[in-house]
Amino acid sequence: MTESSAAGRPLEAALGRAVRGRSAVAAVRTWLATRSLRARVALLVAVAVGLAVALVSIAGYLSVRHELQARLDRTLLTRVQSAVDTPLIDPLTLARVPAAAFGSADVRIALVLSDGTAVSAAGEASSPPLGPAELAVARGASALSLRTASLDGVEYRVAAVPAGLGQALVLAQGTAETWHELATLGVVLLVVGLAGVALAGTAGLLVALGRARPGRAADGRRRAGRPHG
Repeated sequence: MTESSAAGRPLEAALGRAVRGRSAVAAVRTWLATRSLRARVALLVAVAVGLAVALVSIAGYLSVRHELQARLDRTLLTRVQSAVDTPLIDPLTLARVPAAAFGSADVRIALVLSDGTAVSAAGEASSPPLGPAELAVARGASALSLRTASLDGVEYRVAAVPAGLGQALVLAQGTAETWHELATLGVVLLVVGLAGVALAGTAGLLVALGRARPGRAADGRRRAGRPHG
């Protein structure tokens, strides 16, 4: 096999796909051209309705996604700020409290000092993802920090607030539960959207076929009524 023939095969395949694509488009155009104006309008309306259902589903998904993350952020900030504001427990003692005490196994807490030292109940095993953002809060360069970070393949939402001079309390919570809720909702919205598109398309097709039959019947009656020469 020569190099030119080997190089020509992908080009031939691409040309074949292009020809088939044009044939399909031509077939659709021919089919539409044989429909009445009312049938074409009905199909257009059905397609528009289907697209509207799909767009509403996408918008709903994005809206709920934003709200779920905002809710997680509010919860995190409220919990970490309430912990700092508790007068009976100093942040160092709080950082050494096991995560189970917060009612969730995917919660990590630590106290970050301005020199980069971090204190947590079980050391690195219970420490949240830490980085420049949390250190900036401990040093007073930032009023608070809120970000998404990964640790050992697990994604966390991490919040840090000042906890006294030269230190910050950091609280992190896994996002797996939030994304699970979002994935479930996404599947539901996808099914609803596809069902809406299918129903709209079916309705448009039925209307188009229904409009076409009376036209064919009328043509047949006109041809039957013509005198034979």
